[in-house]
Amino acid sequence: MAHAIVCITFDEVRAADRLVLVETPVAASAELFDGNVARAVDFPIPDGRDTELGEAGTVLRLTGLAQALELGRSYPLRLVFAQGGEVSATLDVAYASLR
Repeated sequence: MAHAIVCITFDEVRAADRLVLVETPVAASAELFDGNVARAVDFPIPDGRDTELGEAGTVLRLTGLAQALELGRSYPLRLVFAQGGEVSATLDVAYASLR
């Protein structure tokens, strides 16, 4: 099954929260991936420091891609936080992973 890794940095966080859902029309679902273990999206975001989802450490992975993501394109992304609610974002495809 095709997947894509999404890199996100949460900065200037003033109150602790949790990322609990990620949706985009270009993927069937999203999951967190630590090493060899996939799990549902539930990612703690502490206040007062930068927190990152990326290729090192905890990875946010979009699974069941409806289409190949094209370099240079942008796609809609919806992030849902336990306390902060829904945030509309943009998924910018900046590079192709070597994985």
